Amino acid sequence: AGAAARAVGCAAGLPPARVDGESLLAGGAGGVVLASYVPCEGLAEASERARREAAETVAYALRLVASHPGVLLLATDAEGVREAHRQRRVGVLLALEGAHTLGGGGAEAL
Repeated sequence: AGAAARAVGCAAGLPPARVDGESLLAGGAGGVVLASYVPCEGLAEASERARREAAETVAYALRLVASHPGVLLLATDAEGVREAHRQRRVGVLLALEGAHTLGGGGAEAL
């Protein structure tokens, strides 16, 4: 992974990561959780804003993973994290706190 691992978060306009991919791999990390908060004040008027912010957060995470295919692997469950670890990559899980403001439909609401 080498240089690619060191570059996690620094490619294509993404802000630098606080922990680089090489350190995660060297430390044996199998996965990380990228967490985001969706504001929920004034449910009706905030719904579109919450949806937009959630979509931006998910898009950022997907760009981050896609820009480092040799280091990161998108995981949707524990088995995905284990698979990333078997491939000597770091599994990335997404967490969206406050997603109830998006209404029903889960990811389809984005």
